[in-house]
Amino acid sequence: MTKEELYHKLTQDIPLTRHLGFQIIEAGPYKVHLRARLSENINHKGTGFGGSLYTLAVLAAYSLVYLGLEQENLKTNEIVIQRGEMKYLRPVTGDFEIICEFNQPDLYQKFYYCLSRWKKVRELLKVEVRCQGGVCARLDGIFVVHA
Repeated sequence: MTKEELYHKLTQDIPLTRHLGFQIIEAGPYKVHLRARLSENINHKGTGFGGSLYTLAVLAAYSLVYLGLEQENLKTNEIVIQRGEMKYLRPVTGDFEIICEFNQPDLYQKFYYCLSRWKKVRELLKVEVRCQGGVCARLDGIFVVHA
């Protein structure tokens, strides 16, 4: 799936995403990298709105799982976040990046092995929101997938 096809899917299936001013920099089963404009995600203080940061972090993790399912030829759209904890570490003061990745190959293999074997997986995915060279927020999200 190309970045353009993924963007189209996200904006069609999740209408809220049309208003988040994001673009897909990299999209694959091991890493999803988004970039978003502060201007569409700003709060009353002129910094990144926490709800937008959370939504984009969940979107990056959802995309990572979706692309992995496609890579592994597993046909399901049963991807949900069960629990998410967002830590806001410092203000987002400009355009920002959102990155979710399986940074170790065995994590990817474990995730899809469990899904193919038991037709369900519940796993922690970590997402970073970065701005001006530093981490501004982190999402620890438990995602559940049924095959």
